[in-house]
Amino acid sequence: MPLYFKTRMGIHTFGMKFPIDVLICNNKLQVMRIFENVRSGKVVFWNPVWVNVFELPVGTVETAGIAVGDALELR
Repeated sequence: MPLYFKTRMGIHTFGMKFPIDVLICNNKLQVMRIFENVRSGKVVFWNPVWVNVFELPVGTVETAGIAVGDALELR
């Protein structure tokens, strides 16, 4: 199940039971960073000016063809 939230600088996956794909977006929901197949026990960081985070099922980035620069839309 996808998850959207706001935070600065980083997230961790300690205690997670499965890998995820992570999208980091600017205030216009344009994809600025992509982290694919983030496994349990990892920490990922990014520029703190970007605060919109999407955690997605692993493989979503590849399947949907999501790339840096793409614009997302919340519905």
